[in-house]
Amino acid sequence: MKSRLTPEAELDLIEAIQWYDERDPEMGDDFLRRVYQRIASLEKNPRLYPIIHRQMRRALVRRFPFQILYEVESEEIIIYAIYHSARDPEAWKRRKND
Repeated sequence: MKSRLTPEAELDLIEAIQWYDERDPEMGDDFLRRVYQRIASLEKNPRLYPIIHRQMRRALVRRFPFQILYEVESEEIIIYAIYHSARDPEAWKRRKND
């Protein structure tokens, strides 16, 4: 199954990479690699990760305090957020109008 990032999720990813790059470029690279590893994992088995709200699922990014919030549609995985775990948990819910 293929995945697609929403524009908001793409912005989350860019902002996080920039933040880590400012501290250590190797951390930015490692973060991106870990995010793509987790996305590859959920593409192989999208229902492995728990539902946390309605049909929204959460996959944690290894070694970083980020979570990937997504839904499994009939033919694709839609990633709505790549979200720092310390951020307001209600804010990402506004990204999808249910």
